Amino acid sequence: MGTMTFLFFIVANQGRLKIISVHIILIIR
Repeated sequence: MGTMTFLFFIVANQGRLKIISVHIILIIR
């Protein structure tokens, strides 16, 4: 139970970081 939630949390954070990095790149341009 705990590991599944942890994995989901990691995946969600990775997706969020990707979106944030894309926004930063667009802003720099």
